[in-house]
Amino acid sequence: MNLDGLIIDANMRLKNQNFRVKIAKRGGVLYLRAYLPFKSGEPGLERQDINLGLTASLTGLHLAEAEAIKIGVSVNAGIFSWEPYIKVKQPKPKHKSNNKNKTIREWVKEFEENYFNKRARTDQSELTWTKDYYNIFKKLDLEKPLTAKIIEKTILTKTQPDTRMRQRCCMVLNALCKFANLDVDVNQWSGSYSWKKVKPRYIPDDKLISSAIKNLENKNWQWAIALQATYGLRNHEIFLIDFNSLEKGNYIIKVNSGKTNFRRVCPIYPEWVEEFGLMDVRIPPINLNRSNDKLGQSVSQFFRRVLPFAAYDLRHAWAIRSLLFGLDVSLAAQMMGHSLKIHTETYQHWIDEKHYQEAFQKLMNRSDRPLPP
Repeated sequence: MNLDGLIIDANMRLKNQNFRVKIAKRGGVLYLRAYLPFKSGEPGLERQDINLGLTASLTGLHLAEAEAIKIGVSVNAGIFSWEPYIKVKQPKPKHKSNNKNKTIREWVKEFEENYFNKRARTDQSELTWTKDYYNIFKKLDLEKPLTAKIIEKTILTKTQPDTRMRQRCCMVLNALCKFANLDVDVNQWSGSYSWKKVKPRYIPDDKLISSAIKNLENKNWQWAIALQATYGLRNHEIFLIDFNSLEKGNYIIKVNSGKTNFRRVCPIYPEWVEEFGLMDVRIPPINLNRSNDKLGQSVSQFFRRVLPFAAYDLRHAWAIRSLLFGLDVSLAAQMMGHSLKIHTETYQHWIDEKHYQEAFQKLMNRSDRPLPP
């Protein structure tokens, strides 16, 4: 079948799943067409196109259909945002690299000002700036001029090859060099770090998770940990959900803010909502008027003192469980508050032979599965 026929098939699948998004081809490019909110933010919908920059090929079609599902889910849930699809032209650096008298500290200060000119200063954006940028900039000798030599020396002496830290350091310093119009190929040192090379971690099975939660004597923390396990939340998101909605009996919770924007999350297992009394909100007695980072640390500290696994193991377990339940990966990624790429490259990396066997058994035990001729 030619590509046009495959596009028709893909659009039929989208329609059957109640996603009001179509894949179209214009010349050698694929794009999506749907009734979407106005980019201006005004109420209402209009038919609009999204150019994904995908070539009209079989691979491009697979990627376009995955993105169409993601958009369809967000439109149906009323949470679609134009932000990922609007290409913003980056202003050319105003600075000249021959400004030899300016110190790295001064460059970092100007970079910070530019960073927050593009986004509001909030607890989350401040945390991102500190953890993702300034902690890297501190590795530089801030009182010296910004030169290609000092960038190279910092990367090669302050980080190890083929590590996540080396990769992050190169990314951040590359952004600083571009801002300062300093001509240096930072990416040549970034290495080949990948999640795929990380040794798979041990993920506790659901029986251990359930048993550990039941054995918690502190009922407030028992509620909090059970909530995190049932919905795969980040540590600080335990305290950022719509508690009123949960108390009214809604199984699908709303995460109001956090590392990502508003989103809805389904319980996996739904039985745990009743079993652990999650609708009876019991927030642990901690200071909630703190940054997300501090809230998350409180949760991690409790895990280290009491539980036989780490907090983020519950999030990994939810991701694996969603796959075994047959939840569409695009929807699972959206519920976890990250991209489809991160979901497939990161969380599915932890799936081991036992999980594949479970998925196979469930598939084979389906009463409606195809039978051999």
